[in-house]
Amino acid sequence: MRRMTEWLKDNPRARILELGSGESRLFLPLLEQYPHLSYVGIEPNHYQAAQAKMLLEPYPQALILEQLGYSGFENERRFDIVISLSVLEHVKDLQKFLVFSANCLKSGGRLVHLYDLGHALHPFSLMEKFYVWFCQNNFFSRFIPETKYCGYVAEAGAVKILNDNGVTIKTVTYHNNPQFVSFIKKLDNSPSARARLDQIIKFELEVSKLMRELPPALREKLFPSVCLWGVKK
Repeated sequence: MRRMTEWLKDNPRARILELGSGESRLFLPLLEQYPHLSYVGIEPNHYQAAQAKMLLEPYPQALILEQLGYSGFENERRFDIVISLSVLEHVKDLQKFLVFSANCLKSGGRLVHLYDLGHALHPFSLMEKFYVWFCQNNFFSRFIPETKYCGYVAEAGAVKILNDNGVTIKTVTYHNNPQFVSFIKKLDNSPSARARLDQIIKFELEVSKLMRELPPALREKLFPSVCLWGVKK
């Protein structure tokens, strides 16, 4: 969210689209800080969409749509920022989703897709391993509701889809080393804990510059969360 804050300093009237917005809690501070900010969240889960609508009721510039992130704004190209957080791994039709995200952006608009590979690469049980396989099987996956889907996202494939649809991926960063995550869960909300968290984030960003030299299998094992940072041509 630090980069988001930096972008909004230059464009406090930006229009933001969040795909798979959940309860939209991350954007509450930004809506409070930037009263002219426009925000649209698309969330297919009924309970989370209802919670988001309740939380965003004080903000007339915010809108929640209870639907899948495959259509709705692609002909308007009106958003300055399109973002998804821990969503791509739960999308059944990745091609359609990524094309939609690219089409929603203005020329020069920014795109952020942060996705997690933990379920696919580090299943916590044999049952989860089987479930991920079940989801990615072309035959069986058709019977799984969109909100229950979980699968593996190939970075190169996602980058190619976005590039083919007018989004240049400027940066790829890697996050959530399993050991770091275990450590972070033990931190409290004290100033010293937040300082340590800042150090971890800075370290991940620095390591990301070197990670491209590693083969994908090793890279994803070390840092199973991937963030694609793109700009619309």
